[in-house]
Amino acid sequence: MALSDDDLLAVEQYFEKWWAWVRAAAAFGLHSPKWLALAPEVPLELIQRAALEHPNARVRRECLTVLDHEANDESIETFRAALADPVPRVRRLALHGLSCERCRTGELCATDVVPTLIHALQHDPSPRVRHDTVPILLRLSDRDERASAALETAAHQDDDPLVRQVALAAVQGRTRDIRSRKALRRRARVPAV
Repeated sequence: MALSDDDLLAVEQYFEKWWAWVRAAAAFGLHSPKWLALAPEVPLELIQRAALEHPNARVRRECLTVLDHEANDESIETFRAALADPVPRVRRLALHGLSCERCRTGELCATDVVPTLIHALQHDPSPRVRHDTVPILLRLSDRDERASAALETAAHQDDDPLVRQVALAAVQGRTRDIRSRKALRRRARVPAV
């Protein structure tokens, strides 16, 4: 069911309040308990739907950001579904939300998320999304051996040379070499001395 005009308006009004709160909190110290208590209440079901159905990708990303910080445990299926979004930046936020352990109140169940992350590593059309999956799977590899196997496969079979490079570094335990795509490109242009 698509978002109604009333739903779209409610999402817009929520984000007007949310952005005002973010700007005010930043001015006075975002992590201050006083400001955290003043955050606008999240209309959870609406924001979860908007994360998947809003016509604007920027709003879908903002919804995923709010869900990650305010309702991570309750939004696992939303993050999982957002991995099918047509926009890679939205999918990257969905990856983070699905695997973020700092924002959860409960413990991350690796067994629940690793298959989804492996699917993203093997099938996402965006090399950047696949690249972003590598450090997440590495972090979870001590809890689920399927993560290590998927990294090994990516290190040798991924279509993108940077994904192969970072996956190989992960497999070999060279955590210092697990870098962003931008850093790897920059490093490739600088001649070794």
